[in-house]
Amino acid sequence: MASPPVLRYSANAPPVAVLAAARIGGVALTAVPEKEWLHTAAPTLTFEGGAKLSGMASLLRFVARSASPATGLYGTDNLDATLVDHWLDQASAVVSGGAFQGMCETIAAYLATRTHLVGHGLTVADLAVWGQLSCARQWEAVKKAPALAHLVRWLDMCTAHRVISDVAAETVAARPGAKRAATQAQKVADNGSVGGGADAGGSFDINLENASEGNVVTRFPPEPSGFLHIGHAKAALLNQYFARQYKGKLIIRFDDTNPSKEKNEFVESILADCATLGLDHDVVTYTSDSFPQILEMGAKLIREGKIYIDDTPMEKMREVHQPLDP
Repeated sequence: MASPPVLRYSANAPPVAVLAAARIGGVALTAVPEKEWLHTAAPTLTFEGGAKLSGMASLLRFVARSASPATGLYGTDNLDATLVDHWLDQASAVVSGGAFQGMCETIAAYLATRTHLVGHGLTVADLAVWGQLSCARQWEAVKKAPALAHLVRWLDMCTAHRVISDVAAETVAARPGAKRAATQAQKVADNGSVGGGADAGGSFDINLENASEGNVVTRFPPEPSGFLHIGHAKAALLNQYFARQYKGKLIIRFDDTNPSKEKNEFVESILADCATLGLDHDVVTYTSDSFPQILEMGAKLIREGKIYIDDTPMEKMREVHQPLDP
């Protein structure tokens, strides 16, 4: 009997969709999380003879075809299977970016009269799209839009599926630093600061003048153009302390206004480091989420004569600002 294929993936970005599909379909896989892999590294499946498959769509196709037809992971007939293939191809486009909300609205409209993406039961099409949405950084920012109500309903249904929820919980608990993060979070809850308590080497012991309970909102605003350093940790923990001290809210706000330098890899790394620090933030936002309001406010201030736009060419501006000869 051939050995089960080996599934290798980044320990910080487990392919929950593939793992859940394998468990639902009774397909044996040997899972090997790689701590050194980047978040963006594609999961791979290596077979006994040396053959390899890479990428979510290929892995989900293999699992669905290896499972018993009774599981319905590939639908119930040829038309279902073709539609599943269609959605597996489409799922890769459900990523953060300018087209993200439009894609979500298209899927929501499709789900308006459906419970599942294909047929009448859970397929790998649902798992593929669910997996993409679950890790898309923009989802939290757009999910309250009325046009996405059916997508939210469908996503909640998938998330509540017993196997999916079990696998998701298991993989999160197995992530590097998860145990340490949980311990630190408990210390924060118990003492109001990391490493607090009677024997702690130091404490924040600071109060905010005129602050009132329930009305303090702090934000930790890293730019996703690099990794966190010790200065970031200090700022993050101070913001958390004041938010919890006054029973307020802590926001992690990614200042994503320089796309030439920013990468999703840094977003994932920063969130992982925040978990290691024990940050129990209330919400994650992005400056780009507010671009429409920023543009609207800018236009309003221009109309009111409070600000203006200088369209002087760069060369002319440099000429004007040349220092005068003595």
